Amino acid sequence: MTGIQFPDSLQFILDKLDYLPDSSVSTSYNMYILAKVPWEKGHIATCLESSDERSFCWILRKSTNGWQVLDTISDWDVVNLKKEDINGDGMKDLILCGAPTMHGNIRHLPMLAHADGSLNLLRNGSEGFNLHYDAASKKLRSFSIGGIYTTIFKEEYVWEEDAMVLVRGVRFTPPQDMLHSEDPTVEFYHMNGHTTVVDSTITNKHAEEIYYNAFWN
Repeated sequence: MTGIQFPDSLQFILDKLDYLPDSSVSTSYNMYILAKVPWEKGHIATCLESSDERSFCWILRKSTNGWQVLDTISDWDVVNLKKEDINGDGMKDLILCGAPTMHGNIRHLPMLAHADGSLNLLRNGSEGFNLHYDAASKKLRSFSIGGIYTTIFKEEYVWEEDAMVLVRGVRFTPPQDMLHSEDPTVEFYHMNGHTTVVDSTITNKHAEEIYYNAFWN
């Protein structure tokens, strides 16, 4: 982003961001530094502006020209940053990490790095829980962890023009009563455009074992 007018709240943090540690708080403007990591010859940082009206996350990058706004997110808070090659092109990408859920799931949103040094935040639905690129299979993997009555899933994606495309998925639904009077269910599925297509459904006592042995374990 260029030519952007920083609000007073963000400018207050930018003036101090070089020496303030992570999780610092500006009580004057309800501005929080959530995360800061080294990046090339500078840093990447995320700052949360929180009020009764809105919660707004700024993604900032420092280079030789000082701090600049890379992008903004208004629907969730980025509490951690990971550097990982998420698409197998040999370059470290930036993964924006949300706060862990009660079961330990972490929402990940990739920012892909390019040869010219730019970072692009993906706004095409390319996000998932607990993302990790598997170099052996050349697939991007996502999975969820749940409670005793929660449907959980494992999914594999490929990259097409900087977008995550679901190749296959499997989900497990446990019995929904305390007596386990019903058998659990496992479903295998894939995407056809924007439609989820169920390939097979298995409902029996072995469904959980089938789920955990599917794709990877």
